[in-house]
Amino acid sequence: MHWTASKFRTDPPALTFIACNGPASDEDRWEEDAGVNAFTVAVCVSALVCGASFLDEPARTFALELADYWNARIEDWTSVCETALSRLLDVAGYYVRIAPPLAPTARAALSVSCRSRTVLATLPAREAQVSTDFLQLVRLGLRDPHDRWW
Repeated sequence: MHWTASKFRTDPPALTFIACNGPASDEDRWEEDAGVNAFTVAVCVSALVCGASFLDEPARTFALELADYWNARIEDWTSVCETALSRLLDVAGYYVRIAPPLAPTARAALSVSCRSRTVLATLPAREAQVSTDFLQLVRLGLRDPHDRWW
């Protein structure tokens, strides 16, 4: 991507915010924790693609390339493979509830927290918190419903 997010700042504020802040946040709106989940990435990717039609070049190309980049990394950021649970269920992998915000992959750090709950000891390990957010990936056209990855 040759266009930088800082040069994107003159364009629509919502797209600028998404491009400059990324799909991870200090408090994910769906999870109330820092990190990234598939639902949020799906919404950000879709917003960039839909909003690109309102942009002039080169901002339009930047928005579409950024959306493609994030879309290509959804599984890297929000899924785990070869866990005890995946072996038990005989699946290759699955999406986790929320992945750490700075980890290059969800597999890099699997500690758990949840600010909305008072008893953290009752929560299973992060890798055991299976997410249904992949459904949003299908609803927004980012993944094929017949994809057998999960």
